[in-house]
Amino acid sequence: MNKTTNLLTIANMLTLFRVIVTPFLMYAIFQGDYYQTFVLLVLGGLSDLFDGFSARYFNECSELGEIFDPIADKIFLSGLCLALIFTSRPLFIIPAWFVTLVIIRDGLLLWTGLFIVKNGFRVSLKPSLWGKLSTALLMIGITFLCFQQIISWHIIEFNTFFWILCGLFNVSSGLHYLIRGGLMLLKRA
Repeated sequence: MNKTTNLLTIANMLTLFRVIVTPFLMYAIFQGDYYQTFVLLVLGGLSDLFDGFSARYFNECSELGEIFDPIADKIFLSGLCLALIFTSRPLFIIPAWFVTLVIIRDGLLLWTGLFIVKNGFRVSLKPSLWGKLSTALLMIGITFLCFQQIISWHIIEFNTFFWILCGLFNVSSGLHYLIRGGLMLLKRA
């Protein structure tokens, strides 16, 4: 598939939207506003779902999109998790160990990516199935938790098992990215 040099693609705008909405999402969480948080979570999740689809459908895949999309994901999810842990008006309880795990994993992946680029290597940043599943599980779970708060009816109890499952997917995807990146570097060395 050919890559476009046009920066103003629908996919890139959807990705940029996710970055722009992050501080508003964090503010809604800090205010304890379930409705606004829910709407912003849904919009952020949909922008993540449709940016890649849009790039492929309109043949607008770009190098910027390949780099920017995973960074936008990390900004959105890290901002979400940090706001949930540091708010004085918790929408629900999210374990500190899980947020620490997300931040360490994302920081390590970003640092590794910067190291690779700084040293002149080019590697594919295409998301893996593990990364997509990890993001989807966390986004759907937190959106559902927020929805339960809105309707004041707790359909499913998100206990320690849910957070351990999210943590396992998070670690698995992080290891998968690191191993995949390491193998690409070894092939090019």
